Amino acid sequence: MSKHANCINGDYVGDRSELLNMLMDDGRVLRCQAISIQDWPDLNEREVHLLGVVEPSFEALFSEHPDYLAYWAKK
Repeated sequence: MSKHANCINGDYVGDRSELLNMLMDDGRVLRCQAISIQDWPDLNEREVHLLGVVEPSFEALFSEHPDYLAYWAKK
């Protein structure tokens, strides 16, 4: 059984959150409550979900992104 994904080709194989970490470009760990990877090797596609991001803040992660600026600049 694979240890990298929660779902492989549509079949749930188990929670892998305790085995997975998301590292940012600067080497810091992005802290979140759960990580879910859906791997579709038959389609050569993968999808990653980060649930409950704790640190860094949403603002710190996305404050320079055009979509963030377009939405929050209007507030």
